[in-house]
Amino acid sequence: ATTAPATSTAETSAAESETPDVLNDKFNAAKDSFYAGDYAAALNSVNQALALAKNDAVLHEFRALALFAEGKYSEAAATIHSVLA
Repeated sequence: ATTAPATSTAETSAAESETPDVLNDKFNAAKDSFYAGDYAAALNSVNQALALAKNDAVLHEFRALALFAEGKYSEAAATIHSVLA
């Protein structure tokens, strides 16, 4: 079974963003959608969060997880590779 990360560095990265509440709201929406099995909505929300915090490794990791859950394995691998590199 695929599991999502329990916590995020979105809180710490939020200091870099002008809109920390929006960032956290987007990430929370992504997690909620993921847990509900709506991977497309999770991906949409995490992409919106990434627009606010481009360098947040946890957001990129979560994006890879959502892509993997959707069966987009090559894109998921490329995404997680950028996090690990």
